Amino acid sequence: MDSDAEEFLGGVKSVGIPPSRLKGILLTHLHNEYSAGAAFLKSEFNVPVYYAEGDRPYLTRQTATKGMRGGLGKHVPEEGVLVLLRGLLEEAAPEVVTANHLETYGESIEGSFRVITTPGHTDGHVAYVHKTPCSVATRSQSWRIARA
Repeated sequence: MDSDAEEFLGGVKSVGIPPSRLKGILLTHLHNEYSAGAAFLKSEFNVPVYYAEGDRPYLTRQTATKGMRGGLGKHVPEEGVLVLLRGLLEEAAPEVVTANHLETYGESIEGSFRVITTPGHTDGHVAYVHKTPCSVATRSQSWRIARA
């Protein structure tokens, strides 16, 4: 996702969901291709942002690279695989993403999603399990799971 969330907004519009219906932004981890538009969505639509403590330094740009390398990162377009290069150069989200709430294991978010910590990919990587119907969201994808 790019910093202006254009692709995301186009996607929700294509399935008939107005952005005003967004209830929360659940970030699974810090990588730009999943988190870059969160700051825009939060400010533009007053939507709360949720993520885990382990990724806070990156998402709040405390880890941002200084000097030439960091400056070079700001000139890399946020398109396709280039968004990955930008994240590697800057070592931080392109815009500060402040969480409304830092998640903990087992906690319920927005009344429907249970937080499962899945560290390894990043320090704060999490997955979300929707209570009913049962869905799991990890990275930028979600899967519906048949009820037992």
